[in-house]
Amino acid sequence: MRQLEAAFDAFERHEGRLQKLSMRPSDYVHRQIRVTPFPTEPTGWIIENTGEEICMFSSDFPHVEGGRNPLRRFDNEVEHFSAEVKDKFFRANFEDLMGSAIASPSISH
Repeated sequence: MRQLEAAFDAFERHEGRLQKLSMRPSDYVHRQIRVTPFPTEPTGWIIENTGEEICMFSSDFPHVEGGRNPLRRFDNEVEHFSAEVKDKFFRANFEDLMGSAIASPSISH
């Protein structure tokens, strides 16, 4: 993300296409992109370097590449973050991505 911003800052002054952007490149990334790391990847580092709203939990269960205990691995990777950041990773970022497609169903008796 830092490289993206540095390149924008270096070239925006002389590049007409960049001048026409209504937001900084990182703002587009934060608005449009979500990533789901494998449990073996440095999830904490990814969150720290991209932003807490980009990374979200996923699992390849029951496929082997998902690992034996992805929840434990992810828990270990995010243990140093606040409860809010953990909630974003495990739940809220997915809800934000899906929007009204996952609205709470009404329960009728």
